[in-house]
Amino acid sequence: MNAMTRAAAVGLYALAWGLLAVIAVAISGCDKAPHQGKAADGYVFGDPSFERSKLEVEVVLLQSTAALERAHKEALATRRGARVAAGRELAAFSILSEAGCTIYAIDPKVSYKPEFLGHELAHCIYGEWHD
Repeated sequence: MNAMTRAAAVGLYALAWGLLAVIAVAISGCDKAPHQGKAADGYVFGDPSFERSKLEVEVVLLQSTAALERAHKEALATRRGARVAAGRELAAFSILSEAGCTIYAIDPKVSYKPEFLGHELAHCIYGEWHD
C-alpha cells in the first residue's frame, strides 16, 4: 500500500469513526423524557393537574394584542381566566371547563406563533402543568 492509498484509508477510517460518534450522541439524546428543558414558549412541562384525551375545544381568534388583553381582562373579572405569570407577556390564554376548554389567541394570519396555541391546548389536556 503506497503512502497516498494509506492516507486515504486512514481518512476514511477517521470519517467512519466520526460519523459513528455523531450517531451515538444523537441516539443517546433520544432517551430523555420529552418534557425536559424549555420549549419554544419558554416553559418547562411540569406535573399536570389532570389528563384527558377526549374534550371539546373552542378557539377564539382575535385581531390584536389589545383585543386579547380585553378578552383576558373580562375572563379574569368572571374568575374564569388564568393570570399571566410575572414577567411574561400575554400571548394567549385558555378557559378550562369540564367538557374541554376555550382558547383565546391572536389570529395566526395576524401573528403566527403556533407555540402559544400548543401551550394553551396543553392546558386543555393537562390542566395546570407549569408555575
